[in-house]
Amino acid sequence: MKKWIIGIVLAIIIMIPIAYFTNIFDIFNKDDGTLDDYDKNIIILNENISTDIILYGEMIPFRSELEFREVHNISSNTLNTTADYQILILSDLNGGMSITNEELLIIKEKVFENQLDFYYLGTKELSRLQEMGFFTTDRQETELCLAIVYSENELMYYNGIWTSSDVQATNDDRATLGMLLVRQFIRVLKTNQ
Repeated sequence: MKKWIIGIVLAIIIMIPIAYFTNIFDIFNKDDGTLDDYDKNIIILNENISTDIILYGEMIPFRSELEFREVHNISSNTLNTTADYQILILSDLNGGMSITNEELLIIKEKVFENQLDFYYLGTKELSRLQEMGFFTTDRQETELCLAIVYSENELMYYNGIWTSSDVQATNDDRATLGMLLVRQFIRVLKTNQ
């Protein structure tokens, strides 16, 4: 009988975080026509602030209203923008992205000259990014997103945006990842206003 009760208690403990994340990240339930925070953040990025969002690598299922461009190589030309705010996402969660050292050096130069905010999704290239001087501290194995941005004119490193716990809690719902990234973009923008 004790084993049965312990089993039920453990199942409840496991289900609470899953139910919590499922309710918090229910980003598709908009039947009443109102705008949720995700929609409002997209409007800010699309209309209120001159923003150039660039995606390199694996597709992220952002809401269709978000304006971004996908590139297949990194060069000064592909990163050229007239926008006030530029974001580059290297999306490599499945580990299949290919990028050269030359492309990474172009990114590094623009990041450290405060010309773009940089987000790396994945783990495969973290050691190479560290060797190239993108960051110096060791990363946690559970961290699946590294952000290097300027916030209040200071170079900042963010993690915890997307972790292996988030992957488990959302059943690897990449649409949730898209929402969390957009939320982070807005957080950084607000610190720089």
